Amino acid sequence: MSINILVTEDESIVRKDIEQTLEKIGYNVVGSADNGEDAIDLAVRLRPDVILMDIMLKGDMNGIAAAEEIKRTLDVPISGPNDSASELQMYSTLTIYSR
Repeated sequence: MSINILVTEDESIVRKDIEQTLEKIGYNVVGSADNGEDAIDLAVRLRPDVILMDIMLKGDMNGIAAAEEIKRTLDVPISGPNDSASELQMYSTLTIYSR
């Protein structure tokens, strides 16, 4: 069974890279957002298994505030990727959260 992931990252090139890397190593990217409000909406609608959330996002809401709001509604692991995350680091993070 593939793990469903929501990616939230304001930089489109970084977001696409994360999505492609996740799909390459076997995860299912169910949605992506570049701002906190969209991340919350997608999380509630799509109910992903894991959310990757950047701290700096477009709009008025940062990733920390969006994660707090999501956690009020859903019991879903939320992890903050960074620009230097390698495939191995990402895989290790997802393995921990998928247990």
